[in-house]
Amino acid sequence: LEEDVGARAFTTTTKAITGVFRERIRDFVVHEIGADGAVATLQEERKTPMQTLAEALGCDVSRLEAVAVGGGEVVVDRVVEDRAAIHRLVAEEGRLCSDEVGGRIRLGRNAYYRPKKRPVVKFAVFKENADTMHTATDVARLLGVRRVGYAGTKDKRAATTQWMTARDVKQKRPSLPLPEDAEDEKKQTHGRFRLGNFCDVARDLELGDLRGNRFEIALRGCEATPDLRRRAEDACDALRRVGFCNYFGLQRFGANGNNADVGASLLRKRWAESVERIVLATGGESRRRQSRREKNGDKGDDDNKGNDDNKGDDDDKGDDDVGEEEDDVGEEDDETAAARRLYVANPTRNALAAAKQLPKRMRVERSVLFGLAKGAENRRPSPFLEALRSLPKNHRLLYLHAHQSKVWNLVASYRVERHGLDVVEGDLVLTSHVDSARDLNAETARVRRVTDPGNDDATVYDVVLPLPGHAVQLPSFSGFDEAYANTDALRPDQYLDDDDLEEQEEEEGDDFGARRRRGSTKKRRKDTGSLTGAYRKLLVKPANFRWRLQPYESKYDQLIETDLDRLTTTTTTTTKRRRDDGDDVER
Repeated sequence: LEEDVGARAFTTTTKAITGVFRERIRDFVVHEIGADGAVATLQEERKTPMQTLAEALGCDVSRLEAVAVGGGEVVVDRVVEDRAAIHRLVAEEGRLCSDEVGGRIRLGRNAYYRPKKRPVVKFAVFKENADTMHTATDVARLLGVRRVGYAGTKDKRAATTQWMTARDVKQKRPSLPLPEDAEDEKKQTHGRFRLGNFCDVARDLELGDLRGNRFEIALRGCEATPDLRRRAEDACDALRRVGFCNYFGLQRFGANGNNADVGASLLRKRWAESVERIVLATGGESRRRQSRREKNGDKGDDDNKGNDDNKGDDDDKGDDDVGEEEDDVGEEDDETAAARRLYVANPTRNALAAAKQLPKRMRVERSVLFGLAKGAENRRPSPFLEALRSLPKNHRLLYLHAHQSKVWNLVASYRVERHGLDVVEGDLVLTSHVDSARDLNAETARVRRVTDPGNDDATVYDVVLPLPGHAVQLPSFSGFDEAYANTDALRPDQYLDDDDLEEQEEEEGDDFGARRRRGSTKKRRKDTGSLTGAYRKLLVKPANFRWRLQPYESKYDQLIETDLDRLTTTTTTTTKRRRDDGDDVER
């Protein structure tokens, strides 16, 4: 599977240890490291003033919320010892007002309340089995904002925590608990997520505003041979000393592996081909399910059935493969197959019917088809262009970045296979300081070409390869031209948008070009899809690398603690402590 996206070179020669990678979602845990070095970790959330007020008064939060939103009043019949504290909480909440009548506290709606807005709010997002783009859409809807910013996409089949930002968020800081019921979960979040750690920051996050990621990975099913520990020590020691080829992972290329192909079509301005590659993403099985079938001789053993269908203990139902069918979108259901047949028969005429036929989980495909139907209805000269514009800008960029990533992977494999781990003439090495991925942008990073490897202080860990773009400097090591030509890359100058797209839109009567014509050239190029390019280190060594052998009995045993597990454990321990101390605990 990795070879399909160009990742095929190894840096070590130790004997391989085989096992099952990401058999369970929580076998792959990711924490984003921000550009400031802060690790995204979901902390225990403080109670809101409304929650604290409800506990002090002995009533439900929902009752107070109803008064704050719809009016009415709440009269507290019980005796409240610290009345001043109650009035302070009411003032802090803001949406309520309070007074005392006959010795009793009365609460009502504050008609003069105006919600405070925060220019930019940063927060941590924990998600499980959820796509980053879909999660961002759901988070924006939950917060009541148009969009949220984030530094990078995270794996879907994983438990990940990352930073996001939003503008004009009201003072109330909501958090969506992870629902117990799988069906309810699919309806609400297309996966699972939870928010926390809200704070004010100066600006929005953009793609590349991160220093890296911290991974915790469980490799299951390793054969327990007598020499397993020694082999693991050898392999992990070599990984720690030598590092690994810094490939882009499979998640960059989508569940169907064709994001790079869509990106190549977009860059070549083949709008109809781009839409077709999105809508007809697969004609058969997804890569993961196909790999399972090949591994099991197309029989499908009991273990795989249990993993695919989540037929485990009752306690495990909310934990693992919720939404697995969504990940394996290539295995078409009747609705999807029918919708794709409609599209193939007549893309523009049948776009609306095909969109309505598709399952709601296929958000991208539905969005594109609705856009295509709108373009056709409005008689746009290029309705396919209208369809592509229906996707958020960040999503279109994902396709372009996937194209860059595949080209990088292919060239990196060639470089390691052809020249090994030595610095060679024609390599590019980084000379500027790097704090985050944004510092590797071709317009800010500084590189030089190696001319005399024997007398050069650079090591292979300083070597970088370019991601295609109009501003990058290309290496000149032996065979580079051949390797680059064998990819789907364009010439560097072709990544600089020469406004052909804008002119075409103006000829087609599209108001997008007219709006951008009044803007600056730099802004126009950014919005029409120019790729500046960037650099990426060829090899990296993992920092703070540790490993252990851990026996387990069942594949349902959880081996890695997630942020949610830690919060749940903390809450349970605190609740138990309160009960032991004799405190009243809401049940």
